[in-house]
Amino acid sequence: MSRVMEQRRAEIARWGVRLMLALVFLSAGGFKLLGHPMMVENFARLGLGQWLRYLSGVAEVAGATGVLLPAITPFAGVVLVCLLFGAIATHLSIFGSAAWPSLVLLTAAMAVACRAQLAALIDDVGEEGH
Repeated sequence: MSRVMEQRRAEIARWGVRLMLALVFLSAGGFKLLGHPMMVENFARLGLGQWLRYLSGVAEVAGATGVLLPAITPFAGVVLVCLLFGAIATHLSIFGSAAWPSLVLLTAAMAVACRAQLAALIDDVGEEGH
């Protein structure tokens, strides 16, 4: 396979990950901002007030939008990573529920946040193999 074709496939994969993150966080943030009953109940259980639900919702929608804007994609990835660390801690310590969905999203968000470094690493490995 040619180098150009490999680069094209890699770019399609990166956009796929970014689009998946955007869809997940747009819906999650939207549920929070629109006051979905489950979200209201979950944030009530936290005991910190509903302001945190709104703040989380805004951050999630902003992060989702940001991963689709190439100029700020790495920054948006960092925002989502921070949100996911909080979500994982909350799921494990307060709700006692499985955190694996958040761990999958965390992996994707970290890849988006570190894309330039990952691309350089992959290029280095590819050059060693040839």
